[in-house]
Amino acid sequence: MWGFAGWTRPWRAEQVVSVVWCLSLTPLFLKKGEGIKFVDLKTFPQESGVVTFHCTLNKDNHGLIGIEEFSLMKPAAFFVNTVQKELKEKGGLIEAFKKGKISGVALDTFTDKLLNSPIAEIDKVIITPHIGVHTLKANIK
Repeated sequence: MWGFAGWTRPWRAEQVVSVVWCLSLTPLFLKKGEGIKFVDLKTFPQESGVVTFHCTLNKDNHGLIGIEEFSLMKPAAFFVNTVQKELKEKGGLIEAFKKGKISGVALDTFTDKLLNSPIAEIDKVIITPHIGVHTLKANIK
């Protein structure tokens, strides 16, 4: 899923990206061709080996992905969330792991509570602080 912040991601990873679902951008805004297929939210997890989110959190995408969408994913798929945790429906990610619906997870945003939750105990989970917007200049200040 690509929000405005991540609209260039398909071309940065053009060798692997083939399925795109957009909430806020129309496919007309993005380049056509290049082997990229635009699909709806129900088709997106079914056809993707890696489901990755690059968007800002807003009222339209709060709780966007949950157990229903995770259950549609390929069992060997990976889920990568680089945005706020509220994008996911509460409990959906852990439930998907328990049911074997996903193979791995990378979370680029977390709270102290997440570090003490069942998700942190799963071997196939990578958790990093949200540092994507940190620049050297901002960190020095």
